[in-house]
Amino acid sequence: MFRTRRVYETDALNVKLSYYGPGFGMGAHSHDFDQVSFLLCGGLSEGHGGALHEMHQRGIGLKPAGFEHDNRYHGRDGALILSINLRPGADAALAGLIPDDWHWSPDAPPDRMCELHALFAADGDAAGDAVVDLLARLGPGRQAHHASPPAWLKRIRDRLDDPADLTEIATIAEEAGVHRVYLARVFAAHFGVAPSAYRLQRRVGRAVGLLATGSAPGDAAAEAGFADQAHMTRCLRRQTGLTPGGLRRFLLAA
Repeated sequence: MFRTRRVYETDALNVKLSYYGPGFGMGAHSHDFDQVSFLLCGGLSEGHGGALHEMHQRGIGLKPAGFEHDNRYHGRDGALILSINLRPGADAALAGLIPDDWHWSPDAPPDRMCELHALFAADGDAAGDAVVDLLARLGPGRQAHHASPPAWLKRIRDRLDDPADLTEIATIAEEAGVHRVYLARVFAAHFGVAPSAYRLQRRVGRAVGLLATGSAPGDAAAEAGFADQAHMTRCLRRQTGLTPGGLRRFLLAA
């Protein structure tokens, strides 16, 4: 499943919000524009020449024009991505924003919410200002650990992925035989985000997948593991800049 809607466009760039369903993939391809991708929720794998970037939480990806890559959108939730596509040479003020190399980095949820919310809520010049603000604040986030995570940590991540597992994280740490603080430190080092934030992001991702396929907000909230619809709405808006109604407007409109 793939859905996309144009959010904003000028002669120099266009901005799109896209939802890629679980298991959706694209073979090797390239774009004739520089691209900034904001992974708002869900997960993806992006490959190039035998190298692979995997993102399981909010992140920012940078790709120069002509860069060949392939994509897979994995897990139970797919991925919601806001992409800013910059046409080379169209605007001198935008030149040099995208590096020559390929890069993905974690992005802490509060970092760009003001600009994202402004972008989704605005039109015309105000939307253009929001896009410029997003581009102006590009930069690498906290780097993840380069070593492969240990098996016990992967098992904990799998539990946090499961919306039906409501076990408190302190209890999960105790069952794994590690201190809660140690778990938080090691989890963040490997996955770029604390366990509690990771669990919340996965619940939001699950809710987005359900809403994108037509589930009612109340049903999506319950199935994704939220206390109620209001809780889901607050978390969805904080993480993506969208309410359930806004998400439907962008992804389900005819």
